[in-house]
Amino acid sequence: MVAICLTLSLLVHFVTGEKVELSASTAVYKSKATITCEVTETTFDSIVILERQQGGDTILISRNSEIHDLANRNRYNIFLPKFEETNKIYQLEISDVELKDGVTYSCRCEDATDSLQLAVTGPISSLTINNYNAGETVSLDIQDTPSLVCSAKGSSGAITMKVFVDTEDVTSHFQSSQSQSNGVYSWVFTNKNYTINNGVVKKDDEGKNFTCKATNQQFDEQVMIIIHVLDKPTIACAANQHKTSIGARNIDLVGQQKYKLP
Repeated sequence: MVAICLTLSLLVHFVTGEKVELSASTAVYKSKATITCEVTETTFDSIVILERQQGGDTILISRNSEIHDLANRNRYNIFLPKFEETNKIYQLEISDVELKDGVTYSCRCEDATDSLQLAVTGPISSLTINNYNAGETVSLDIQDTPSLVCSAKGSSGAITMKVFVDTEDVTSHFQSSQSQSNGVYSWVFTNKNYTINNGVVKKDDEGKNFTCKATNQQFDEQVMIIIHVLDKPTIACAANQHKTSIGARNIDLVGQQKYKLP
């Protein structure tokens, strides 16, 4: 009998803690994900193959229920919850999902093929305010209008950003730009005109916390700096009363210059 496979379908579900979620293409970093390949209307001797694409190469994961991907044998398991003559379900379980698992997976059975791109939502690896260290005390001149830039990188999921001064949400004062490269998002939040106290930096801004908080679908990260206000110095001059002679002119100094013509 010639092997026949008429339909194929792929689906992913992932487990975070005790919660099971269904997704067409998403898993979460360090969670458990299961890619399900369901084959219907097959013959008994049909061979089902699971593969993944990585770096331009096609890597065989399994042939029927046998694991061939030795590099990931410790993280891969194949289950057959349903195995009938004309309907088969193969499940590839991936434990401790890593960012590198975010590739294209395909299921083949004779001439039938289905594939999906698995996106892995990972943590935000880098969040900074300008070039300051987290928790750093940053000096701002009184009457200044500082430029503060929040940058988030390394997330494999889209990022949202919020900005706070102490507990006040000042996000609306900022403009944002987002870019994506190789599945990794970068987000820049900046405003060259925003000032801490609705106008200019004032003395009562001393000790306030400026915080950027970045969030993707599953993870959040925040970084804070502490504001130190530098008061502009004032100069007061006073001079004891005395007289001096500069050429033909007498000058009387009592906090200001007085000229007496001869």
